[in-house]
Amino acid sequence: MFKEIFNEIITITNHDYAGCVDKEGWDRPDKYLNKIELLEKENTLDDMTFSQLVNEYLLDFNDKHIYFTVNQAYTSHNKTCGFRVKWYDDALYVITNIEEKSLKIGDKIISIDGKTIKETSESEEKILRGSIKERQQWETLLNYAKSIEYVNGQNEIKTFTLEKYDIQKTEAIFENYLMEENIYYIKISNLTEQQKVENLLKGSIEDIKKNKNLIVDLRGNGGGNATLLSPLEPIMFAVGEKPNTELQPRLFNCTERNADLFLKICNQVRHLEVDSNTKKMLDFAENIFKHNTGKGFVEVDFSQILETLQKDFKGTSKPEKVIILMDEYTASAAESFIEVCAESSKVTTVGRSTMGINDYSDLVMMEWENKYALSYPISKLKSQSTYHSTFGTGIKPDIYIKWTPEFVLKDKDIEKALELIQQKVNS
Repeated sequence: MFKEIFNEIITITNHDYAGCVDKEGWDRPDKYLNKIELLEKENTLDDMTFSQLVNEYLLDFNDKHIYFTVNQAYTSHNKTCGFRVKWYDDALYVITNIEEKSLKIGDKIISIDGKTIKETSESEEKILRGSIKERQQWETLLNYAKSIEYVNGQNEIKTFTLEKYDIQKTEAIFENYLMEENIYYIKISNLTEQQKVENLLKGSIEDIKKNKNLIVDLRGNGGGNATLLSPLEPIMFAVGEKPNTELQPRLFNCTERNADLFLKICNQVRHLEVDSNTKKMLDFAENIFKHNTGKGFVEVDFSQILETLQKDFKGTSKPEKVIILMDEYTASAAESFIEVCAESSKVTTVGRSTMGINDYSDLVMMEWENKYALSYPISKLKSQSTYHSTFGTGIKPDIYIKWTPEFVLKDKDIEKALELIQQKVNS
């Protein structure tokens, strides 16, 4: 079974994936196929090991938009070390400890399995998803590590054997409130939970328009349905302004598999309560795939649909100033929203550069047995991804706030946002 699934994944990455032409020859399928065959013969291949092997294979494509998952409803093998970290000055600082209570927030990890953080950072760039230290992603490596050495709050060096925990589901944050007089705050953790995003915006749009200042917190927002943020867009622009950036031409890989999977998504979305803009985008997208199924890469011109969506676009007098908070975990549709809003005279972006993964986009999901799933992008920018300004490095903020261990105690991004608003009041 595992071998058959992996062979189909190879077909997808080499034929249906948006990067199949640009990245031809990057992958090493035989290496992983041989491992899978050997483990299957020994009857030692389980879901966790298979998922690990597939995702290791996918790393060769250097694309954070392609990944393999196993539905937790069917397996208990998805495990976590129980905490998350952030890099600073050749050490990793614990920033959450949801499952692993033995470690405290702020504890400083100085080695993993006997190797210093610097050594690990340099030797494991592939699994850490890059060479830029402050943007490296340590979760996967730590989930499979055996031990760490860390410095606790009493400045004692401790050796700790890592336990493996079932992942506890944490609720995404969707909140809106008046932070201070004339300063409204909204936090949107993702764009996948449609009802929660819609409810949040319905309950806050009128209040936002009554206040002079707005803080939009998109830190950690990994994306989803970009059209969910369309009610916010006019508020981000002043009266007489509107988005003017032309969408870069995209090529959609209209293979039969991709057309089938994409049209299924469109059908699922149609059964939900969606706004008029989403319906127009659905009609546009469905038409593209219905008329180009089996043709491979097809260039799509968004100018007409964009003109239709922006026909009645009107900016607002309030808020007068908007601060968007972002970081290296802000990705995909959230990045697209920021890219559009950055054109506004009202908007200042604060934090750290976004993830930078929109060169290959528009994800579909191939499933096996309702249990295993490969998510992968089916569109790409017409220009080569290696030359795109945000690939890998993301959208740079207007005001960069370096992450330091101080963040464990206080939110430096929020502090800077309030400072900027106060400067405008006093100017």
